[in-house]
Amino acid sequence: MQVLATTYFNQRQFAKAIDAIETVRKWAEEDKEKKNDYTIGRERRLGAILLEVGRVEEGVKMLEQAVKDAKELYGEGDLRTGTPLLKLAEGYEQAGKLDKAEQACNEALRIAEEKLQPGSRSYAYCLRVMGRIYTATGQYDLAEFSFEEAKRILEDPRVRNLDPLALAGTLQDMAMCRLAKGKTDDAVQLCRDAIKVCEDVFSEPMTVNMIAEIARAKYSLYRTLVKKPDSDKERSQLKTEIKSLLGRLKDADAMSAENEAWLAQVG
Repeated sequence: MQVLATTYFNQRQFAKAIDAIETVRKWAEEDKEKKNDYTIGRERRLGAILLEVGRVEEGVKMLEQAVKDAKELYGEGDLRTGTPLLKLAEGYEQAGKLDKAEQACNEALRIAEEKLQPGSRSYAYCLRVMGRIYTATGQYDLAEFSFEEAKRILEDPRVRNLDPLALAGTLQDMAMCRLAKGKTDDAVQLCRDAIKVCEDVFSEPMTVNMIAEIARAKYSLYRTLVKKPDSDKERSQLKTEIKSLLGRLKDADAMSAENEAWLAQVG
């Protein structure tokens, strides 16, 4: 059932994933004294799914338990501890607990620096999460450094070919940092670059994950253009495109809590 919940999650079938979650959580209560690879992996996956569907408090609680169990079973410096730590940092970020988010991400990043190749996708993702947290806490120079390092890794053809969308996501995160610094033109260009990365990869018929990613990139551009008074026509066109993409997700029962928030914004 845990595998089924993860499969539904990866296919963005969130309603079915939630049903599977409830079954797995019942099992988790029945064997909560056990600590092994399976139970810790279950806690981490369930925490991630709960964050995605907007049940942030529950997701954070599940991830805190995963980190606690991993530290007890593997030790604080083990890579298997770093994985739930990084997801917990994202949970704290979503919950607005930024001091805790920075602390957890720094801990995960230290593990990554010791255990991972510095040019790996996983290491770049750690940097990207750290950059988002630095942006949220107003530490823009540190955020820029983290994003630039992640971008450098992800632009390597050997890495980019494995996961081109990681680069698109990083460009969008960089754009939000530049926007917060008042560099609107830079932010707009980074969003346009992210859309191009997506369009270079995607073709019809698109999967729901492809649709969600291009919607994310276009919504990021929409957000940046709000700061440009002469962009009404383009923003209107983007609203139409975003609503169309989100409509496709809704028809496929593949809307996340984040997608619902975008739809509310573009009306």
